[in-house]
Formats: sequence, structure tokens, C-alpha cells
Amino acid sequence: MDAVPVSGFDGASGEAPSDASAEQFKDPILEAFEAQYAAVKGDTRDFNKLVGLISAAEKLGDIAKLREVYSAFFAEYPLCFGYWKKWADAENRNGSPEAAVAVYEQGVSAIPYSVDLWGHYASFKQTLGASSEDVQSVFERGLKLVGGDYAAYGLWSKYINYTAGHAGPKAAAQIYRRALGQPLKDLDKCFSSLKDFADQHEVTSVVPQEERPGLEAQVKARKEAAFAAQQKAAEEAGDATRRVAQEAAEHAAADAASAAPAEPPMAPMALDGPSTPGAERKASAEEMPAAAPQTPPPTASGAPQDALGEADRAVTPPPASALAAATAHPEAGVADYSTALPDGDAYAAGAAEQPKPKEAAALDTSVTDDDVKEAWVASCQAIYEASKEEVGRRKVYEDAIKRPYFHVKPLDGAQLTAWSRFLDYAEERGDATVSTHLYERCLVACAQYHEFWARYIRFLEPGRPEAAKDAMRRAQGIHCKTQPEMQLLAARFHERHGDAAAACAAYELVTTQLAPGLVSAVLAFANFERRQGNKEAACRIYDDAVAAAAEKGSPGDKTYAFLVVSYAHFLMQAYKDVDAARSLYATALQRAPSSLSLWEGVIHLEESVDAPGEEKARKALALYAKAAGSDTVLSEAECEDFSARAAVAADLYGTVQMVEMAERLHCARFRPTEKLTRPLSSTSRPSSGQKRPADATAAGTSPANKHARPAEYTAAASAAYPAASYAPAAADGPAAAAVAAAAVPAPVPAAAPAPAAAPAYYGQPAYSYPGYYAPYPQQPYPAYSYPQY
Repeated sequence: MDAVPVSGFDGASGEAPSDASAEQFKDPILEAFEAQYAAVKGDTRDFNKLVGLISAAEKLGDIAKLREVYSAFFAEYPLCFGYWKKWADAENRNGSPEAAVAVYEQGVSAIPYSVDLWGHYASFKQTLGASSEDVQSVFERGLKLVGGDYAAYGLWSKYINYTAGHAGPKAAAQIYRRALGQPLKDLDKCFSSLKDFADQHEVTSVVPQEERPGLEAQVKARKEAAFAAQQKAAEEAGDATRRVAQEAAEHAAADAASAAPAEPPMAPMALDGPSTPGAERKASAEEMPAAAPQTPPPTASGAPQDALGEADRAVTPPPASALAAATAHPEAGVADYSTALPDGDAYAAGAAEQPKPKEAAALDTSVTDDDVKEAWVASCQAIYEASKEEVGRRKVYEDAIKRPYFHVKPLDGAQLTAWSRFLDYAEERGDATVSTHLYERCLVACAQYHEFWARYIRFLEPGRPEAAKDAMRRAQGIHCKTQPEMQLLAARFHERHGDAAAACAAYELVTTQLAPGLVSAVLAFANFERRQGNKEAACRIYDDAVAAAAEKGSPGDKTYAFLVVSYAHFLMQAYKDVDAARSLYATALQRAPSSLSLWEGVIHLEESVDAPGEEKARKALALYAKAAGSDTVLSEAECEDFSARAAVAADLYGTVQMVEMAERLHCARFRPTEKLTRPLSSTSRPSSGQKRPADATAAGTSPANKHARPAEYTAAASAAYPAASYAPAAADGPAAAAVAAAAVPAPVPAAAPAPAAAPAYYGQPAYSYPGYYAPYPQQPYPAYSYPQY
């Protein structure tokens, strides 16, 4: 690399001194690393920049810098299991297998529910040539945490293969059996592999010796049950055969009886023969043939009844040869059929020819090795079938989860809903272990969502407060540490568990760094200090927030008004400090006189003060007058609303004179041509945008525009609204006479009404009245001190 000339270094010759003329070599890989490092320092949460820094550090080949970079990366994103493996591999390449093991231990501590990381760790242990106990310890630790994971069959398979090669097939068979008890995605594959494994090994290499007696007893019991079932089936078959033979014999006997010859009919009497009775009888006797000897009908077996004894008649089944002959010639006559049926001796001989039942086989209760193996596989199958049912119930939830690992990219709404429903299912089952495992799985993929952390903490807090604290530590300090919502949840959690210092630190972090203008954080922090009994700190929090809002926002900023109203409400409700609240409103209204919320708040303050009715009414009416006065910057509609509400407040808190005055003043300014027929109220008065009824008697004109009302009543308006209809209370003295004279309505000629003066009790033009302290023909209200707005 050529030397870089340095000009102007010594200030004279413009050349570098001789001792600085050596060539300056700059490593481009180091330059790239430094540039990437500077970029990361500006934003340590940028995932892509951190990954770029890791790549630059790996190219640099400096293990110290690489360790520093990985430490910074995992401080922000500890759930990236692949980078834990990369770090461990880098340590191993650097010749430090112990450091690689330490990295793996840090990894499984940071993300204990990662199936892949546990598999990498166990495989790394095997490559190091660690002892069998050491490798098995890693497998057992991992399976204790993630053995029930839906995708954990890979880890189970690695453990089975390793155990079969180091501890023998019998130990591997037991791990197979344990795996079948988990709701694995590849459960069918696991069971099929188990059957192949059992077929490849002898029973002594598969079945533990302590289980063999129980399995042999099961085999014997099964054989005895099978033998008893066979005996019962044979007996039932013999009974069925006898019933069939009996029914066949009965049918044959019935057929034989129906085929026997009938008795010859008697000769008919001759109606026109000889009339001698004796001759007739003689002729008949000579003409009739000799009668056949009377024999009893054959029995069901075909033999005569007198040739069979009682014992022979009890035997129903005929010989098979007789039945065959009888059924082989159905067309033969009676003589043929009778020859087919044997007599008593033939029947006895035929019965003797029937095959006798075989002797029952002896019960064989011997148990072979194959029988024991088959019984062991059957017991594993029962476990498999139970787990298969659980897999079927979970499958709809597992299939809906598309990204079970961590990534900085946000999840879509469907994935968040899928996790939420899966958690609902687990909690409804009532198994705390299963629910905890599922929550930990969920909080790998949803680590950046504070709502899932809050749900997990609520699940743990009642029964396992220490586990809830650990979950809060991970959520607040690692995964959601920059989210104000998580910090506020943590503050409440720490306060519930008696750690006020941690709660205060969380509130200060939000209000000073994460979200200084967050109103909910300000209110929560001030209420926290109130619960701690620190009024000064609570007021300081509000003062700082109000000052910051006043400096940042415009005079009409709603945030400023909301903070002022909340602060005043806090002072009133928590400390009953009315004077401080009044002073706060006075300052705020000087800054933002056009804020409707501030006027509403200060009026509500006075109306809520615990004071006598008249005093409360005077202060409230003074504020209504100030709000509705002509010197405010509120809109005309807002002024009209405050004026109407003044009449309602006077009716609620004040005297009848106050009510009358409020109604008159309202009509004088906002309804000069409308006749007042009922008291004003919030329900009876029109809204600011609603049209008011015109007075048809007011010279046939519509009401004047309220934005351009004349300064005094017109003659028509004075005639239409005589002052007598609003006569004030009686008073003594000249003022009373003047009021009475003014109250009498002037006669109105038919042609043209005479002009009338404005009512004397207003004291000045209606549109420009200064407030409720205008001259009025009755005793004035007592003066009182109130902050000037």
C-alpha cells in the first residue's frame, strides 16, 4: 500500500516529518468493523445492524471483539437460537471447547424451551467425546422442558439412537415408551419405529426383567380368557346343532303324518232301494271290504308307538341316514316314505352311528418369549392410543401456528389469535404443567407482545409468585423493555409485591425517557405517590407535566387542558385543596381562555364544593357570567350554552331571585323576540344549532340574527314582552315606584304601536352586559373574593 502523504503537518515545508513517513497500513476488514460498530452504537435495537456487526466481527478473526459483539446482540435478542450455535462454533474453532460449552449453557438458560438448541447442545457434547452420563444429562434436561413439544420427536429420536448405542436396546426401549406418552406430531412414526425396534431384538434385550412377571401374568390371564371363550362358543354351537336337528325331525314327522292314507268313506244309503231294513243292512255288510287292522299312528321317528319305550320316545333326533333318505325322495308315496323311516331297531342303530363330540383340548398356559414381547408392545400401544387422542384434540391449534420461532418481524393478527385460542384451550383443560409449557412456547414467538406477557404473569401470580416475578423480569428487562405499557404493568406488579423502589423506577423510566408526554403514565405515577403518602412528589409530577404540555402545545391544546382538569380533580378528591385547584384554573384560563374544557372544569369545581347553596350559586353564576360574557373568546353557541346552564344552576343552588335574573339575562341576550313561557332547563332549551320559534306579533318579522343584535330593544320587541310579566319582588322606596311604573305595559294603538323603552332592570343594553352585577332593582348580592380569570 502506498504511503499517504501528509501536507501541512509541520506548518513550513508542507511535507510530513521524516519520522512520520513510514507507510500507514489500514486493514479494510477492521475499517468495515469499525464503521458497522459506529452504526450500531447509534441504535442498539436495530436487528439488521447487529447482524451485520456479527458478520464483520467474524471476518475480523478477533475472538475478544466477537465475544463483545455477541454479548451486545444477545442483550437485545436472546431468543435467536441459531446465533447461540454460531457463537459456540466460533469458540470451538478458536480452540476453546470449554468456552463453547459455556455459551451453550448461557443459551439454554436464555431460551430454555428451544427444541433445536437442546439438540445442538447434545450433539456438540457427543462430538467432544463427553461421557455417557454427561450427554444423557443434557438430553434429560432438555426433554424435561421441551419433551412435550409438538415438534420434539427429533430430540427424542436423537436420544433413542444415542442410548441404543451406548446404554443398550433395553434402555432405548424405555425411552421409546416415554416418547409415546407425549403429544408429538410424529407420534405414528415413533410407534412404527418402536415395533420395528422390538422385532429386531430379543425379548431379553427389550423388556426389563422387573416387568416380565407382570407381562407373563397378563399373557396367562389372556389365554385363560380365550380358552373360556372357546369353550363357551363350542357349547353354544352344540346347542345350536341339537336345536336344528330337533326342528328337522319335527318337520319330517309332520310331513309323514300328512302323507298317511285316509279311512275309506262309508257307502251312501240307497234312497230308492229295498224297503226292508234287514236286507239293506245285510247287503251293505256283504258289499263292504274287510277293514284293515287298527294300528296307532307312527311316532315322530317313523316307528309304531307300541314298538318304542318311554326312553326311546324321548330321543328326538333321527339318524342322519333316515333324514337323508326321507329328503331324497319327496315324491314317493306313503309306502316309499315309510320304508325310508327306520323302525325302532334301525333308529337305535342309526343313532349309534352318529359321530360323538370330540374331547375338549387341554388348557395351555405356557408363556413364550414372543408372548411376552407381544404383551409389552401391546402395553406401549395403549399409551400410544391415549396420546393419539390428545394429538387429535390439539392438531387444529398446532396447525394454525405458522411461526413457532422468534423473529423481529411482527406477527399478523391471525397468528396472534391462534396463540390466544390455544392458550384458552390449555387453561380450560386445567393442567398447570401443560399450560405453563404452552405459555413458554408462545412467548418465544410472541416475545415482543406485552399483552401475552401480562396474561402469563396473571396466570402465574396467584399460585406461583416467584415464577411470576421471573417472567416479569424477562418481560420488563429484556423483551419489552422499551414499551411503556410493559413498564406500567411492571410498576403495578412491583407495587403489589411491596417493591416500591422498583415501581418508582419504572414510572420514572416511562415519564422521563420512553414516553414523557404519556398522560396515563403521569396520572398513574401521581396516584402511586399519593398511595405512598407523598403529596409533594405527586404535585411535582403534575406540575412538571402541565408545564411541559404548556411549553410544547398551543393554547388550545387538549392535552394541556386535560392535564389541568385532572390535576385540579386530583387536588380536590385526594387532598380537598380547593384553593390550590382554583389557583390552578386561574393560571390555566389566563393562558387558554378559549378552552371549553377548562371552563367546564372550573364551573364543575365550584358546583362540587361543599358550601352553602347561595354561596355556591354566587360563585358558579359568576363563572357562568364570565364564560358567557362578551369579552370571552368562546364561540357564540358555547356562550349561549353557558348562559342557559346558568339558569339551571341558579334553579339548583340559588334563590328564586337568582333564577329570575338568570332567565331574564339569558332571554335578553339570546332570545330578545321569544316569549318565555316556562323555566329554562337543559332539556327544554333549544340546542345551539336549532331554530327558535319566531314571535308572530313582533311586527311580523323574524328574530334578528344573534350575531348582529341591536344594542337595545326595538319598540316592537318592547311591546311584545311587557316588563310586568317579569315583575321583580316588591321593594320599598322610590326604586319600587319606578319599577312598578315601568312594569305597566304601554297601550298599543291599533294602527301603530307606540315605542317603549328598554326594561329598566337591565340597566344597560342587553348585548353588552358585563355580568351578573349589573344594576338590578333589588338588594345586590354580597361581595366575595374569587380568583380573577
